[in-house]
Formats: sequence, C-alpha cells, structure tokens
Amino acid sequence: MILVFQDKNIREEFESKLEGACVYRRIESELFGDKVSTEDYVNRALYGASIPFYKEVFRKRVAQNAIDHEYVILDTDPSIPDEVAKCPVIYITDRTEGNDEEFGQLPVKYAGSVEKTMEAADEMMRYWLDKYGEGRAEKEFYKDFLDAAIARIPEKIRIIAVRRLADEYVAGVVVNFDDENVKEIEELISKVEEEFNLAPFVDSDIDRHFNIEDYYFTILWGDSPEQFLEICRDLRETNEKHREEVITIYELVDNNAKSWAEEMYHTIYQEHIKEKNDYKKIPSGYIQIFYKTAYKELCFWELGIEEEKDDVVFLTKVLEYLGKKLTEALGETFELRLYFYGGEKLKDLLP
Repeated sequence: MILVFQDKNIREEFESKLEGACVYRRIESELFGDKVSTEDYVNRALYGASIPFYKEVFRKRVAQNAIDHEYVILDTDPSIPDEVAKCPVIYITDRTEGNDEEFGQLPVKYAGSVEKTMEAADEMMRYWLDKYGEGRAEKEFYKDFLDAAIARIPEKIRIIAVRRLADEYVAGVVVNFDDENVKEIEELISKVEEEFNLAPFVDSDIDRHFNIEDYYFTILWGDSPEQFLEICRDLRETNEKHREEVITIYELVDNNAKSWAEEMYHTIYQEHIKEKNDYKKIPSGYIQIFYKTAYKELCFWELGIEEEKDDVVFLTKVLEYLGKKLTEALGETFELRLYFYGGEKLKDLLP
C-alpha cells in the first residue's frame, strides 16, 4: 500500500509507529546530489531541485518498494504516469473532493491514531479492489506502475563539466544509465570536481546543445569516461586560449573599424561612385569574421556601408580591402563570410 500524507507531523507519526513500513523520500532519488542541470530553468522551477529524469527514478523506486513491502510511506505524491490506467494510492488527508476514485486516488481522513487510520485505509483499499480492481491483486497494479516508470527512465544521460560561465568550451560525455553503473557515474563526477575543480552537471538531454543561465557553450565530447577526463584536464588551457583569440579579434576590429571606414571612403568609395551602373543594392545583413575559435560580427554601418543604398559590387571591394587588413594583422588564420537576413547569396546578386 502506498501512503501519501498531507500533514508532515502525521506522516512522521506513521514513520515511527507503522511496523514493516518502507519510508522513502523524494530526495533519495536524486542520485547525484545537487550537481544537476537542465536545458530549461522553467522546468527546474516546476520540478524543484530535481531534474526531470529524477522524477522517473523516484517513480520506479516507489513502485518497486510498493511491490517489496506491505506499506510505503512517501513525503510527496508518486505522480503515477498517464499511461497507467489504474493504481491505488491512499492519501491521508482532510481534502476529499476532486479525486479520481476509479483511477485510484483514495482519500482517508486521519482517525486520531495510526491503528485506526490504517483500519480505514485497509477498508478503503478493499472497497476499491472490489469495485475497480477487475479481479486483480493490489500489487499487480504496482507492477503496471513499475513497468511504466522503467520505460520512462532514459537509457543514457550526459555529464557536462564546466569551469565558469565566461568560458566557451565545456567537456561532455554520454554514459549508459542504470542501477548498475550509478556508482561509477558518481565516482566520475567526484573526480571531475576534486581533480579539475570543474562543476559537473547531469541531465538526460543528450543532444549537442547545452546552456545554463542562457549562456551557450560548445561541448567538447569524449567518447568514453577516460577521454572525458582528458578533456577536463585540458579544459582550462583550451578556454584561456579561446579567450585570448576572442580578445585579439575584438580589439583588432573595434580599434580599427572607424579608420578602415574612413580610408575606404577616400580610396574605394569615391572612385566607385564614378562608375555608372545598375548593380543590385546590398540587402540587410552583416559581415562574419571567424578567427581560430573566435567569432566576431561586423555590421555594415561600422564600415560606412549603407544597406539598400550601396551596391553589391562596392561590397566586394570592401571585403577585399578588409581581407587585406586582417591578413596583415592575423596572417591566414581567419575567414570572412557574409550573412544576409533574407538568405540571399552574394554570388547570386553580382552582375
């Protein structure tokens, strides 16, 4: 029998006096402590400190305990999955309205003592099984609950190790997730913390996208826990190198864009406007500069270019000039691209 309590004091009385009962708390399902994360902080607000797949772990353990023990005392609702047609749960509560009796939401009022309340709970369970049980035993419904919970638990989870939000790169690895390797995952997390001073995060979203507090990271994936640790070891150096590259390209562009614009106006634009032409105009967009692991956007207006007024042939001259300036400063370690909001391609716009 699964027992859920509205009043904490009453629950604690049952925990101390109900013989043979299994006491199980939600926090015991949070296998990796508070070192968890999720892609969506709205979900975290909904689920509390847990991440979504911990809820499935909780369900599974509640169901297994209900099969293995006569009574299971919970500190929160077991959240029976929607795919389970019926599952009896006794709620020790004064709230007796709005319950789905056929589904198995069975309210029982506290009768002043554990013994009297359990008599009422046993009577309620017998009533429910006679009316809705379809000839099945109580634990058969808990078996349905267990099967549904197991099906919801992810087969794989990922571990992300990050140093601080100012970094670009984090280490990541996808590992199998089941009861047998939980301890190995815990040890891996501890090693990441203790040896590399990184913050590990765990979630069940194993795609290649990761963010925390709306800061987006690039994941350096390890094919195994061993390779993951190697990446963790090198992460500080990788991020410091990246930051140096970011500073280099940002300072170069920010410190020179104005002088580049002035020089191009006198050496390129004045000559270009002497040409009589009907070239297509420059669509809205910007210039993309890729420098090693760094990236910088350069708006057209920063170089004195007017969208929908200047033409695309002039833009090619600007790109040629900008390429020479970047080569002088950076060598051959950069790439220039154009991005137009409408999806246009420069080659299709040129005469």
